[in-house]
Amino acid sequence: MDMRAEILDLKLRVDDLEITMEHGGELERQALLLHDIAERSLKLQEGIAELRARLDQGMMLASEEFAAFGIEIAGVRREVSQPAVMESVEDIRIWIAGEVDAFRQQWRREMDFLRSETMDMNIKLDRLLKRTPWDT
Repeated sequence: MDMRAEILDLKLRVDDLEITMEHGGELERQALLLHDIAERSLKLQEGIAELRARLDQGMMLASEEFAAFGIEIAGVRREVSQPAVMESVEDIRIWIAGEVDAFRQQWRREMDFLRSETMDMNIKLDRLLKRTPWDT
């Protein structure tokens, strides 16, 4: 299950817990729901941390590759003095910069979504835990 689906599923479980608590559902069911939510939340946090580490590593490797590519382009520029080649090399650099920027924006949007949905779920859980009849 991907992280988006897991977060949305956890939010449904939190909603189920909220409904159970509001309607005076049995404490055993509430405790089971809370335990399931807590366990899955920990796994999700680990998954997010792992994803962030992999993305950071990927960004670092991509930056290194693009830096090496930039060095190669500079070498081509020194070797070839024809303006048409220089323009095409510059076009490649511009395209690469655009691709890197698009990837970074997509990565930021995904991280923002995960952070937003997780924060929303945490706020709801905090509110529910203040109403629980048992000690946590």
